[in-house]
Amino acid sequence: MRKGNPKHIQTYQDIKKTGATMATVSGLVNADAAFKEGIAEHKVMQVPGLTEVLAAVKAARADAGAGNEFAMKDLVKSAPDDIEVTDSAALPEWTFDWVAIAFKPEDKDFLKAYNKAQAKYLGTPEMLETVGKFQYMANQLPSDTKTDWI
Repeated sequence: MRKGNPKHIQTYQDIKKTGATMATVSGLVNADAAFKEGIAEHKVMQVPGLTEVLAAVKAARADAGAGNEFAMKDLVKSAPDDIEVTDSAALPEWTFDWVAIAFKPEDKDFLKAYNKAQAKYLGTPEMLETVGKFQYMANQLPSDTKTDWI
């Protein structure tokens, strides 16, 4: 988003309503999400990489750039006077990225032990300190989201 967010874009629906153009890296899920949210194909600029997303927004060829939260935060670090990141929590829940770990059906005891250990660790100061260097924050913890939905 250009600094100051002149079109007040927070979500894909805002892009659609304002007729804005969105830039994203070709092959990322963001283009498919935009199409699913009803954004016209000609309003989604698919470019080769993040550098081109940044260039499109800075040059006002796109009103917004889309990518994962970590990548977008890194782009802002490279051009803090030109662009800003919106709150990803405003996006529809179905667009959130989730990480999964699979277990064999016969490993029920191990799964139970894993879930118990994970519940004790997730969100602790130790965990947040460890993953903080990767820009992971407490608001990205899974909260009460259930694996059945994911």
